[in-house]
Amino acid sequence: MAQIKLNATYGLTGNLPAVNGSAVTNLTSGNLSGNLPALNGAALTALNASNVASGTLNTSRYVQGGISMANSWRLSSALSGSSSPITANWEEIDTDGYGDIGTSMSNSSGVFSFPSTGIYMIHIFCNVGHNAESTYNIFALNTTTDNSNYGGAAQARVYISGGDGDETQSGYSNFIFDVTNTSTHKIRFDFSTQNSATLRSDTNNQIGTGFTIIRLGDT
Repeated sequence: MAQIKLNATYGLTGNLPAVNGSAVTNLTSGNLSGNLPALNGAALTALNASNVASGTLNTSRYVQGGISMANSWRLSSALSGSSSPITANWEEIDTDGYGDIGTSMSNSSGVFSFPSTGIYMIHIFCNVGHNAESTYNIFALNTTTDNSNYGGAAQARVYISGGDGDETQSGYSNFIFDVTNTSTHKIRFDFSTQNSATLRSDTNNQIGTGFTIIRLGDT
């Protein structure tokens, strides 16, 4: 049977019956006019970055990338007796193949500022030594959200019994900090000791006191 082409020339009016989409081939923009109905997203397959020419996806709609910032800091020399805050002898680790990710924290007289907003994991550690009893020795992380008033966020505590001569003990703690503004959200550290114990550290080895910070994601 010969095929008949129907178009406006032959006076075609009204609506055509539904067409099976699987039977439609070579359908281009030159053959279309008007608007297509909305598509159901669940019906889309093989949609990847090469098919998306423009537009922005909300961050809640996709899994974000890996860690964008990580670095470690330490005291470069020992500190004897209490200090609130600890203002001097901070250094980013720089020995034995140390590696960091992204932009590091900035330090101004012991006040640390963040390179960008985000959710940060802060892990603190200390090594305390003394040759006599010292019942409390506290290395503390303090945070501020207004660039003025600081609160105690985490404490690494150790007890020195003094029964074994020059005794050393180590302490650890951590805190997750939501940095919504890099101008107001900052951290610093204190050391308080009951009997003038020494907060130990070393500029050549990670055996003493400091912190590691990792940006977990967006705030």
